[in-house]
Amino acid sequence: MSGSIILSILIPRDKIMKWNAVESLRGILKNVHDDIDVKSLKSERLNKMENMREMLDKIIEKYDLIKKTFENFWISYDGYLTDEVTKEESKGYGLTDRNSINAKLSGYSFCVSGGLEFECIKVYIEFFLKGENMPLGRYWSIYEPDGEFFDDYFVIE
Repeated sequence: MSGSIILSILIPRDKIMKWNAVESLRGILKNVHDDIDVKSLKSERLNKMENMREMLDKIIEKYDLIKKTFENFWISYDGYLTDEVTKEESKGYGLTDRNSINAKLSGYSFCVSGGLEFECIKVYIEFFLKGENMPLGRYWSIYEPDGEFFDDYFVIE
């Protein structure tokens, strides 16, 4: 096959829509026909990923989503400790107050729902019992791209 380029890309189904990957791949694949070498393709792809990351970082910063997520986390955590349904459960895990745990930012991401009709930003927190290395639980807040709070999840593992 002299003079031809065959490009095969396998992407897990759950990753296809993340970061509008389909559109990015279409642009990259279009350039294959222009005989762009592999090094250039990788460089272009990295540049697009960096631009997407910069855009997400700007949204996170503009709407102060990390701070909001920690505020929401502590509200959920305090509720878990005091709610009649979960109060005893929380004691079983050794959770007595805010000083029982360490909470840290785990990351954030941009997501597109399976039906493509909803885009969101998720900010993730892991929390650990003091002195432990394995997370006891996870929390994430979901925001609309304009920074509006949409939903959250508080999960003990």
